[in-house]
Amino acid sequence: MKEEDQYKTAFVTPSGNFEYKVMPFGLVNAPSTFARYMADLFRGKPNICVYLDDNLIFSDSLEEHWKHLDDVLSILAKEHLFVKRKKFQFTQTPVEFLGYNISDNAIRPIQAKCQAIGSYPQPSSIPKTQRFVGLVNYYRRFIEHCADIAKPLYDYIIKKTKWSTEQTQAFKNLQAALSSKPVIATLKPDGQYRLTTDASKSAVGAVLEEIDDKDHTLGVVGYFSKILDKTQSHYPAGELELLGIKLALGHFRYLLHGRHFVLRTDHICLLAIANKEKPSDKIKG
Repeated sequence: MKEEDQYKTAFVTPSGNFEYKVMPFGLVNAPSTFARYMADLFRGKPNICVYLDDNLIFSDSLEEHWKHLDDVLSILAKEHLFVKRKKFQFTQTPVEFLGYNISDNAIRPIQAKCQAIGSYPQPSSIPKTQRFVGLVNYYRRFIEHCADIAKPLYDYIIKKTKWSTEQTQAFKNLQAALSSKPVIATLKPDGQYRLTTDASKSAVGAVLEEIDDKDHTLGVVGYFSKILDKTQSHYPAGELELLGIKLALGHFRYLLHGRHFVLRTDHICLLAIANKEKPSDKIKG
């Protein structure tokens, strides 16, 4: 904390009045300030992932790893930042990071969290259903057609319907999807990828896959799905397919930006749009 700003952190205790000399996490803007500081600190360092005070250093070999580790620790020392030894783990394979189990070529949800979702009691109220859906949403990238499966639960949450066998089945299907030990592939700098999109009257979905030279699937990088609102559900088939492409590209933009990839969709529906002399305002927007 700058000396002229320390008074802003003052607090009163039975033992007297105190001010912080370093930034505490209790301040409203502390997390965003610290996140920006850490991001700027390691900007341009491709072998470290930074999320607040959780940092992941990765390398292609053990020899490189020690060099990357020394580089990171040198930067921290220069900035007078300290690392707790008990929170530091060296040369881990695999490693748990931000709720995921990450290995050489696979990402899995942490099994303890999947077991918690699998043993979650059937919701008996809207708040409990919201908590369950919130748990599942963190791992929705592992669940194909997640939005379609969860739609009955969303309908119940917005009081569109009462709890019935449809909601019970959706609840069980989501539990089963994460109990089957799902796995997705990591993104490779030199990999070949294909984005497949689809759309229906209720939802759009997509899957990003790694493929080989013969167009065979090597692994799934992630799933995307989204429930359509009332207006979108009335779009013509061609516009629905185009909406699915747009939303999927937006979702996977951080993985696909600047990369050559194959886009696969129902092109027959899109031909109807291409043959129109004047596209609708929805498409132009």
